[in-house]
Amino acid sequence: MSLWNRLLTIPHPDPEVQRRGRNLLIIGLTLSAMSILAIPLVMIQPDPLPQLVANLTGLTLVLVLLVIARLVGSTRQRFG
Repeated sequence: MSLWNRLLTIPHPDPEVQRRGRNLLIIGLTLSAMSILAIPLVMIQPDPLPQLVANLTGLTLVLVLLVIARLVGSTRQRFG
């Protein structure tokens, strides 16, 4: 199984939950990529520190939510 498929697979028996989880992961990965791509634009601003902190905070929160989404899907399969 490729890395991309492994990243986007939500281990849950309900296909509706799998679809919602996959959509959440795609949106989160897209937001993360856009945040990373925006860092050079932030760095050329006159005072980049507040914008950089906001950008990195948002990136961190999105990545944490993606990890939580994967953990909840796998926990529901084991204990649900």
